[in-house]
Order: sequence, then C-alpha cells, then structure tokens
Amino acid sequence: MVKESKGSERRGKGHEPSDAEKAQDLLERASRFIVDKGMEVPAILFLEAHKPLANLIGHAFWLTMPFWAFFWGVGTANELGRLFSSPEMIEKLIQRIEDISDQKMKEKGKARIK
Repeated sequence: MVKESKGSERRGKGHEPSDAEKAQDLLERASRFIVDKGMEVPAILFLEAHKPLANLIGHAFWLTMPFWAFFWGVGTANELGRLFSSPEMIEKLIQRIEDISDQKMKEKGKARIK
C-alpha cells in the first residue's frame, strides 16, 4: 500500500508529482525518520563528512541499488540515489534535520515548563 503525502491530496488523484516534489517528500520523510529515532547528531556528522564525496556516494548507491530496493522499493531507492548524488540535496537534508530537531527540543521545553 502506497502512503500518499499531504501534497498529493491537494493536487488530486490524476496529478503525477514532479521530481522536485518527490525529492522534497523524500527529504521530509528521511529527516523525520532520523529525528524520530534520535539519530540527529550521528546523521549530521556523517552527512557533513561525506558531502564532498556526494557524487561518489550517489554512484555507489546506484551500484548497490538492488540491495536497497529490496528494503525500500525501487522508486524510493531511485530517489535516495538522486538525493545522495547532490551536495545541495545533502545540505537541504541536514538543514531539515536541524529544523525538525529544534522544533522537537522547543516542544520538550514547553512540556517541562507546564
């Protein structure tokens, strides 16, 4: 069963999301998954350290895609390969992880005050 994003509900059933929309949705899902698991610091450290090698990592991901497709499906594996091939996309992922983590910390702070 395919889980539809909030954006696809607004566009209607006949609209196929663009590559930019798919990339944004993947960034959002990946960053929320990382923050929900409490892995912000190691993920950001890994991403920052490997950002200069983005093209090489992207190609390695494409080479091992059958393995990743087994876990996430072909469509998601393709999107991940595209994401990790671009230093700009990696930077967007880092920024989104930091934003979600900051929001989570603020919510925890408000909960403690009450």
